[in-house]
Amino acid sequence: METILIIDEDRGFLEQAREIVCRRGFDDVQIESDPGQAWTRIDRGAPCGAVLIDLDMQGLEGLRLLEFIHDSSPDTECIVMS
Repeated sequence: METILIIDEDRGFLEQAREIVCRRGFDDVQIESDPGQAWTRIDRGAPCGAVLIDLDMQGLEGLRLLEFIHDSSPDTECIVMS
């Protein structure tokens, strides 16, 4: 099964989201609270089947990250959260 990456600055939300996604049967769920680190991870070719992105993050807008993911990895499914 492919990796699901959840990106949000709220660590509490990230932990809850990971727990919910894991309960749905997904084993490889990664979380990232720093959007810059998420950018670097994706830029280095870390495989992700799906990415959940917070729309409103400080320092890096979710839509900009979404565009980068689509350009870098067009087969990666992206879901924008608000």
